[in-house]
This record gives sequence, structure tokens and C-alpha cells, in this order.
Amino acid sequence: MQQLSYDFQNAVFKVGSFEVSLQIHTFENVYGIDPQTVTHQKEGSRSVFSAERLTWAGGQETAEGKAALIVEESDGAVRMTAKAEHTKKIRCAKILFSGIFADKVFSVWEEEQEIPSEGRVFHYPDAWCDLVTPILFLKTGPDRFIYFRSLDNRVRAKRIAVYPSLYPKTEGLTVELIYEELAPKMSRVIESAPWVIGSTDDPDKIMANHVEHLEKAFGLKPWEQRADVPQWAREIALVAYIHGQHWTGYIFNDYEDMLKIINWLADRFEANRILVHVAGWEGRYYWQYGEYRPDHRMGGEEGFRRFAEGTKQLGSRIQLMIGANCANTNLESFEQWGHNAWLRSAGGFVFQGNKPDWDTSRAYDHAWQAWLSPGCPSWRGRLVEQVTQMVEKFNIDSIFLDTDQVWTNDPAFPVYEGLLELRDELKARCPNLLISGEGWYDALGAVTPLVHPGMPKRYPELLGKYCRCFAHNSWGDAGRGSTGVFEGGYAKFSLVPDSRYWIPTAVFVEDTLDKGKENLEKIIEQAKEYRRRYLPV
Repeated sequence: MQQLSYDFQNAVFKVGSFEVSLQIHTFENVYGIDPQTVTHQKEGSRSVFSAERLTWAGGQETAEGKAALIVEESDGAVRMTAKAEHTKKIRCAKILFSGIFADKVFSVWEEEQEIPSEGRVFHYPDAWCDLVTPILFLKTGPDRFIYFRSLDNRVRAKRIAVYPSLYPKTEGLTVELIYEELAPKMSRVIESAPWVIGSTDDPDKIMANHVEHLEKAFGLKPWEQRADVPQWAREIALVAYIHGQHWTGYIFNDYEDMLKIINWLADRFEANRILVHVAGWEGRYYWQYGEYRPDHRMGGEEGFRRFAEGTKQLGSRIQLMIGANCANTNLESFEQWGHNAWLRSAGGFVFQGNKPDWDTSRAYDHAWQAWLSPGCPSWRGRLVEQVTQMVEKFNIDSIFLDTDQVWTNDPAFPVYEGLLELRDELKARCPNLLISGEGWYDALGAVTPLVHPGMPKRYPELLGKYCRCFAHNSWGDAGRGSTGVFEGGYAKFSLVPDSRYWIPTAVFVEDTLDKGKENLEKIIEQAKEYRRRYLPV
């Protein structure tokens, strides 16, 4: 992580055992508060530190503006809210804590680990490796922790930075709590959502309190009580992950092959407990994102119909994979439905996504791939229409929203709110449709009850209480470990973890039935055990 190369001369407040500072960020500069104008008002357990002027350039210059830090002490913890005014649009407010002594850090997603010498920034919302929910613990002793958590009730960017303090006058660690306003709401004033900071010997208790907040803030319901989960989905004990057509056009399984796979499984397991997840069903994977219809090379509409009808006659359910926020700019009329939907950062950068090496050119340069906000009505409307057509035409049971976890602080259309609208519009048109997705962070659990990112290592029940999980697109097949349409290439075969939260998954490429029978039998046995242990009779 990068740092300023000079002492910023932060005004420091003493809050309990903490030394606390405040910084304000516009899109032009970073500002501190003028120590000569600071006042402190205290009434009971509430303190307000405020300043009537700002500084910049390490105190060499002053600027118009105000800032305040409101501190409330309760039950051994402190709640802090930052406020500021400026002549320019404010991007974010940062609260800094210095002089913290800790040697390890952990989040929900990761176990305890050493704090890197260069420090680390944890981002929310991040569905894979940082903050799936905005809470972080620092280990200060054998059984003692400091925690930092946000009580926001909306999905907004949070960043928590941890690093060794930079200047000789300060020992230990510095922790930054950064609250960034939603880009469409940014103005010349800002008020952060509350941060709660405290010390504990029981992180589980703190997490329980945090979960209570999440349930109220985002309407999370336990899996067993969710109204958006059809009864058939609660009875699924095996996901058949069938790969169709690769980005390059290589066909692993056409529609006839897919039905053969389901017939093979149905001879060995209860077909009504199988969810058939199909990736690359619409043609070239990702290249075809934005235009969803059966592919002529794979059997066309009639071939797809035979696959769908045959699968449903067996009693299995079908889930089609589509891109929640990706489309090919070469598609007809892209300018009409996609041009205004480009995902951007709060500062205006066009989001370029993960840039897979689809063709192995090693260039990672595919300008045809547009990343779009589901908050944009034209793009969202296109998705709703195309999904509805497939559901009504072929009796599809479920839609999988690929890359739904991608979030930017888009200045035109709030991304998470767009996903909520997409969910509601799809359910209005297709009431019995199950909506599942690739990634997961706390609030996203309210959109997709079935996901495949894997479980948080530290608190798996945080996801599992509300959702169920199956093997990710990058999982290797039971034969030669092929990842099919996924850009990974190969991955060692493995069973999903033995847990009620994980639905056993069998991945199929073109030769899995020939080369993977032994491993497929292991998966089927796991599915039978899963059904026996976790599902109602």
C-alpha cells in the first residue's frame, strides 16, 4: 500500500485508550482539521470534537470547511461518526487510530494471519478475500482482540487499512476506517455511518451482535424461512454442473449430451433432487453474454427444447447461467441498451473487470467485454425480458447471475440497489423462479439464496444460515480436472466440503462420463449421505 511521504500533522484526540484523528477526502485533495480551531464538548458518555477550519499539505495551508467526530461510549465500546463540510464534493471520511499494539488480524473470510510489514487494505464489499461484511479483528493478546465494525444499513464502500505507524513519535499500528458515500449521493457534506470500536475476549459474541444488525439492515432471513426459495430447491441434494461451449467455440457438451448426462445420473440418484446447472448453454461463453437463446451449433431451439423437456420429465430442475453485468459490445443495438450502463468508479474510471485471458494470447485485452450496472434501467430491462422469454418458453426453474458480486461505487446507478430491482422485477414476472448467483457478501444474501463462492473460513454460518452453496465454476471435473468453460483450464478434482451448507456437485465436460466414473460414484454417495443427513424425508 502507498503512503504520504511526510508527516500530515493530524490533530489528535484522546478517546479512551485510543489516539484518534480525522481526515476528509475530496476528489482533488486530502484534508486534516486545524488544531487551532478544535473544540471539545462532553455531555455524559457523548463527546463531540469539532473544528471550524481544515488544513492541507501537512498543515502548510488552510481551507474553508468544517469537520466533527461524534463519540458515544456504551457497554465498553465506542461508537464514532464523522461529519464534514467542504467547498468541494466530498468523497469519503477517514477516522485514524494510532498506537495500537497487535500482531495478527482476521476477518470473517480468513483465519488469523500476520500483519504484513507494508500493511494491508481490506475492502468492502468484496466477495472473495477481503471483507464480505465490514468487521475486522486485531489480536492484541493471547485471548484479547480489538474489533472495528460498521453499522451501515446500505451497501457502501468501506476500507479498513492496517499498517505499522509511519513516524518515530508513534509506536504500534495505525488503523484507518474509511467511509465512502454512494457516488450519486456525494455532495459538499458527508456524515458517515457509525463505526463501533471495542475490545473483547469473545469475538463470537461481537459477531452475533453484528449478525443481528445485518438481519435488520438487509432483511436477511434463514434459509428455512426464505420466501424466495421454492420448496423444490430445499430438496436438492446434487448439482450437475454441465459445461457447454467455451469462449473459443469448443463444445464440451451439446444439448443432446446434456440430456444423456442427466439420464445417467437419474439411473443412480433421485432425479427430483438434482439441479442441472448449465454454463455456456447459449453459445460461446461470455462472448454471447447479453443475447440469451439456444445456440445453433449445440442443437438449436429444438435441441434445447428436447433437453429441457427430457430433463423436466425425469423430475430434475434446470438453472441457466447468465451474466448479471457483462455483455458483448458487438451485439446488435448495444448502443441502445448497453451504452448508458457502463460500470464506472466514483472518480469516473470505466470498470474493466477481471479481464480473463480468453484466447491465451497472454494480452488480457478484450475491449469487446463491457461491464454494465444492473442499476441501469435499459440493461436491467433487457435481462428481465430475456430471462422471462427463456422461462416461459422452456419452463426454466432457476437463473444464475454470473459475477453478481461485482460492485463499484457507480456515479450513475447504485449497483446493489439495481440487483434488488432486478430480483423484484424477475420475481414479479416469474414468481416461482429461483435466483442464484456467483458471489456473496452480507447484503447480497438477500438477493441470491443459492451461491457458489465457498464458505467464510472463520464464520461459515454467516453465509450458511441464509444461503446454500455449490461448487464454483472453477471446480475441476471428475475425470481429468478440466474447468470447462472457466478460464482456469485445470484444477485438481475434489469433493465439496461435508456440510449442510454445501450441496454436493458433479462437474461434467465432454469425457467425464468416460474418464471420471470412479469419482462420480464418490459424488453420488456424498449426495445420498447429504440427502439422508440434511434433507427432509
